[in-house]
Amino acid sequence: MLELKVDKVTKRFSQITAVENVSFEIDKGGFVTLLGPSGSGKTTLLRCIAGVETPDSGMIEIGGRVVFSKEEGLTLPPEQRGVGMVYQSYALWPHMTVFDNVAYPLKVRGAKVGIDERVDRVLKMLKMGAMKQRYPHQLSGGEQQRVAFARALVYDPEVLLLDEPFSNLDTPLRERLRDELKMVQHETGITTVYVTHHRIEASSMSDRIVILSNGRVSAIGTPSDLLERPPNPYVASFLAGMLVLNGVAHILSNGTTVVQTTAGQLQLSPGNSVAEGKNVWVYVKPGLTRLVRDRNSPNVLGGVVTGITREFDLLEYHVAVAEQIIKVPHDVRSDWRPELKESIFVEAPPAACMLA
Repeated sequence: MLELKVDKVTKRFSQITAVENVSFEIDKGGFVTLLGPSGSGKTTLLRCIAGVETPDSGMIEIGGRVVFSKEEGLTLPPEQRGVGMVYQSYALWPHMTVFDNVAYPLKVRGAKVGIDERVDRVLKMLKMGAMKQRYPHQLSGGEQQRVAFARALVYDPEVLLLDEPFSNLDTPLRERLRDELKMVQHETGITTVYVTHHRIEASSMSDRIVILSNGRVSAIGTPSDLLERPPNPYVASFLAGMLVLNGVAHILSNGTTVVQTTAGQLQLSPGNSVAEGKNVWVYVKPGLTRLVRDRNSPNVLGGVVTGITREFDLLEYHVAVAEQIIKVPHDVRSDWRPELKESIFVEAPPAACMLA
């Protein structure tokens, strides 16, 4: 059953088009992420769905009801749309207790009975029941975020809208709350639209991802489809973190296809057929690459180390190749540790290379 429909929505601010002709749909209980860099239009689009911004054209439907239609001249206010909104800044009332913050949406909607039970239910679900008489300044950042979630869920909205809710939290806490949010979403079955610029969050939490670029939809699909078969170079680079190279294809006498790029020559695995001399895009999967000391092997690209991170027994070298940064795995037990700003080489075997 369709829960949210966004149809050809456009939003302009003076001469700037923030969202242009965007369309997507979400089934009831779905979790869709709007993913894109700063300025891609994702927050503006979310605010249009919430009713905080009014689009210049298009239509928005929630739970089978049209809440905005430029053609019909219809614009329902936020409180009549059946949405719960969680902001990046939490937006809690500092003079109210946790209980009163969560109860506030019920009271402004005219609820007279059952307030205590509904507030207690969502606070318990979010592990905040013991803190309902505390004030926001007495809570940690993670606890304040849980209160913001509870406030958005307490009146059983049809759609939950989340605008980068974890961006102010440190990484371990962000990951823990991310897992908790997904559990709550699964438990309640609430249809969710999540805004983020973190591709890992998007790929780990979503049923589907809507990728935005300059206010337009660049791609829509499941995380696995978009990661394994990027539909365009932007998705390959931004979501999958792949190295995207343009080059000319050549067919060797043995039938092997190679692509000559500005960063080096890449041999493709069998099955990647293309016409001789054709200009093509090649996507390189960083997880299948490795650092090498020299060019004494095929499929080697030159690069410069720009950063080094470590997770357990694996180092990740951030390497600049053809004005792009890719993360190349490197065994922490290796006796060879290239330094920052050192010129090195990246081997990208045929299995790591795919034609667009």
